[in-house]
Amino acid sequence: MEVRHTDGDRSEIRIGHHVLVADQPLEAGGSDAGPTPTDMFVASLAACAEFYIQRFLRRHLDSLDGLTVRASAQMSGERPARVTRVDIAIQLPHGTPPELRNGALRAADRCLVRESLRHAPQIELVVLAERVTSGT
Repeated sequence: MEVRHTDGDRSEIRIGHHVLVADQPLEAGGSDAGPTPTDMFVASLAACAEFYIQRFLRRHLDSLDGLTVRASAQMSGERPARVTRVDIAIQLPHGTPPELRNGALRAADRCLVRESLRHAPQIELVVLAERVTSGT
C-alpha cells in the first residue's frame, strides 16, 4: 500500500490496482473529495464485519439481499484525539431465521479488523532517507 499527497489535504491511496482518495471535509479545510482516514478506519471495521457475516450466512441462506452493516464512531474530546467508541448495527436479510442471529453476531465479532483492535499490532514508524538525484 502507498499513500501520496496530491493537493491540499487530499491524498491518493493505492492498494494493489485500486485507487482511493482521502480528504478532509470542507469545514475542516479540505475539499471533501473523499472520506477522512478516520472514516475509512471505521468503514474497514464495518466492511470486515459484513464480510464475515455474509460468509456465515451464505452457508445457510439462499439470498443475502438486505444484509446491511452501518457504523458510527465517537471521538474523544481530549488530546490526543482518537476514536473512543464504534457502534455497529447489523440488518440481517429479510426472513433470516432467529437461530442464525447469534451465529451472525459471533461471525462479526471475530472479523480480522476487530481482532486486530482487540490485540493491537505493533506499529513502527520509520523516516526513509531523502532521495538524492544527480544533476549530470
